[in-house]
Amino acid sequence: MKDNRIASKPKVKVSPQGKWYVYFSVRDPNTGKMRPYKIEKGFGACNDDHERSLFGQKLVSEYTKKLKKGWVPWHDPESIYEDEINYHDENKRYSKLRKSSNTIRRLMSDHLAMRKMSLKQKSFRSYQSKLRIFNAFLEKKNYHEYHVTAIDNKIIVDFFSYLIKDAALDYITVKNYKIALSLFFTDMIKQGHIRESPVVNVPMGQKIKDEAPRPMIPSDLDAFLNHVRERDPQLYLACLVQYFCAIRPGTELRLMKVKDINFFMKMITITSVNAKTTTTRTVNIPVQLFELMTRCYNIQTCNKEYYVFGNKGVPGEKPTGINSFRKRFCRYRDELGMSKDYKFYSMKHTGACFLIETGAFSIKDLQRHIGHRDINSTNRYIEHLGGNLTEKIRYNFPDPFSGFSDNF
Repeated sequence: MKDNRIASKPKVKVSPQGKWYVYFSVRDPNTGKMRPYKIEKGFGACNDDHERSLFGQKLVSEYTKKLKKGWVPWHDPESIYEDEINYHDENKRYSKLRKSSNTIRRLMSDHLAMRKMSLKQKSFRSYQSKLRIFNAFLEKKNYHEYHVTAIDNKIIVDFFSYLIKDAALDYITVKNYKIALSLFFTDMIKQGHIRESPVVNVPMGQKIKDEAPRPMIPSDLDAFLNHVRERDPQLYLACLVQYFCAIRPGTELRLMKVKDINFFMKMITITSVNAKTTTTRTVNIPVQLFELMTRCYNIQTCNKEYYVFGNKGVPGEKPTGINSFRKRFCRYRDELGMSKDYKFYSMKHTGACFLIETGAFSIKDLQRHIGHRDINSTNRYIEHLGGNLTEKIRYNFPDPFSGFSDNF
């Protein structure tokens, strides 16, 4: 049945990061396809969720009337959505190109428009810039009008060679480009445009500098955790969740909710929205941490929709600040006069390092526990930290310091 809708009905929504916005789709007159549009402006001036809800309903009413009168957002001077792969002064040059729905350029633009809704602004800008650089490379090589299926591995390899040789980017930056392009082409596979990703066997350049946070030695770990246990119980728990569960300290840890913890199965689910990768994964909770969470912190009694690490030091409606744990970790580290090579992220590496030293776990066990998609990443991780692996995690996880379990 033919879809004759001009637009979807505007709705008030809240992102996983707690940002309010009004969302709807409008049919693009150039392509005949529905395209997303969201309005965030104005919500920041509201004092609480009640005001945000009232403001959102006001916007819904206003934009519903405008849409019924035939209003098209891309002709509006306050338009949020433009051709996302474009820099703003280039839009006129590609008005004809946008009519072709399967050019690599157009599909990257549509992909960015969707990612814009789920990523934080800083992350989106970084992601967008990498696809723009890729697009600029395609234009230079006259590939930008190619159908997406024509972008093969040779073109991708040429692009990465350009990043390494001509742009002189380091290993870490090149790796981030690989992640960005892999996400895009994975999305193209899901949409049925291509069958396999061309981002394989690409050159990565040399790793100029190892900037990975240093694992803490046992005596320093003992001193640090005992120092913060009474002074900052929330940071203490956050450190141990990293140590025991290898949960990354960014959105994976900060945006974890009580409902993400399965207290019956003793597992934590890292949703695809919060994960570094695009897939959801589950992590076993070692028994020591589970006892701490349930006996000392009583996490299981909290509202299921609360963030485990709330902005008031306890589970709550809003998550702790983006840089809060990092700043607090560094403050206590400096109070103890410890090496500045220790970062908040060190807790994850320390747990992995202690696991490796037991020699009781297989590489596959560690790969699943840390959340690596590629076994080669785990091999490099082991090489960096040292050690051998063989058996299981939940009932064999080493305590972070002697007498740790006696505290609860």
